[in-house]
Amino acid sequence: MPIIHYKFANGYTEEIEVTDEVAAVFEPLEKYEKKSSAKKHGGTFR
Repeated sequence: MPIIHYKFANGYTEEIEVTDEVAAVFEPLEKYEKKSSAKKHGGTFR
């Protein structure tokens, strides 16, 4: 099973084992969040 790195609102990060379906949904959301965050802070993340 895939493991995702989930960052909670308080900054705590946890590795969570998830199903393939959850991992497939989480990955594009995580990329969008990084891209959105980069725009807010004036930088780029890849």
